[in-house]
Amino acid sequence: MSNQRQNFYIIILVAVLIMAWLTHWWFNHYTYGPHWKNQAWSFQAVHNPLLAAERLLTEFNYNVNSIRQLRELDITTLDSGTLVLSTPTFSISKTQAEQLLDWVHLGGHVILGVKRSYNPNEDNTPNYLLDFFSLTVKRRDSYGFDLYCGLDCTQEEQEQQAFNKTTPIHLQQQQFVADLCCFIFKDEYQHATWIAEDKHGIRALQYQYGQGYFTLLSDISIFNNRYIGQYDHAAILQALVQQKNHPKVGLQYLTEMPSLLTILWDKAYLFIISFSIALVLWLLWSNYRFGPIIQTMDNRQKNLLQHIEASGRFLWQKNQAEVLHQASCDELLKYIEHYHPAWQYLNSTELYQKLAQHTQLSITDINQAFTKDNLSQELAFFRKIQLLQLIRNRL
Repeated sequence: MSNQRQNFYIIILVAVLIMAWLTHWWFNHYTYGPHWKNQAWSFQAVHNPLLAAERLLTEFNYNVNSIRQLRELDITTLDSGTLVLSTPTFSISKTQAEQLLDWVHLGGHVILGVKRSYNPNEDNTPNYLLDFFSLTVKRRDSYGFDLYCGLDCTQEEQEQQAFNKTTPIHLQQQQFVADLCCFIFKDEYQHATWIAEDKHGIRALQYQYGQGYFTLLSDISIFNNRYIGQYDHAAILQALVQQKNHPKVGLQYLTEMPSLLTILWDKAYLFIISFSIALVLWLLWSNYRFGPIIQTMDNRQKNLLQHIEASGRFLWQKNQAEVLHQASCDELLKYIEHYHPAWQYLNSTELYQKLAQHTQLSITDINQAFTKDNLSQELAFFRKIQLLQLIRNRL
């Protein structure tokens, strides 16, 4: 066997060993896992946080109408049904609050949440719905529960931790638990028909107003796609909707926030007032001017024509019109010598005749252009310069 064939077999053997080692390493370091494929409605779920709630209520034969913004809703189309609002209470205007209260009084049911603390004695921007029910809202997280064991928690301890941060809700003769965090309510007159509270305070409450209900939750996001499957959130939504026993349900899923100017006025109205006063004073001060405007010198370089014009104006003012006329005549004679060299040997009379033939001017005009009489008169001087320029242009 030749050396070339032996080398070929050795290379193949090494390649097979390397492939076998790579295959062994791959199967020892990688495992098969499930592959999640997005469903057709996943794009809708990104833009509609209440899509899962809509599908849930549709399965229970409710006529669900999902809308983006509160101003797009014709509340009369819901009759005496239920309306779930993602818009927090502080973003609802006075007109919208009055419309909701009138609709609830006729038999509707509104479910909504809060997004921040509110105290009518401290906040500058009114919260019309909370003011109507004489409610104050205080921030209080439920995650400071007693049991904490870090990463060493057992399964039972983890379940106990999760249960400690939930809020029990007794509704429709059923007991539920929900993860309502962040805020607690203070009912000044205690007119709520039912409340849900934990060791920190009231997390949810409901008022009966007229023939309808008004339900306030400390966290409306428990009905979002991400959290509705946790604890008893889906069952709580169904139980709240069942209170009216009406097939029509409205879901407003876009969280509307107040304008930037409203937020700034609420949080920093003193700064806005001070800045406005300072701006007005500055505008008034900047418009006043004392004394004449200082004329700044133009330091830009002048072009050649401006220098020539200035020199000519200076000579004219110094009664040096003859110098100006002679310079113009000499320039014209140089031009004639350059383009008609044979004419430089002619005398004045012959030259004037040649110029009259080529320029189609009269001998009188040619003589007037070259003679030096009446140079002190402005019109006569300008006439001579114009004739010299005309002769040059027609040659």
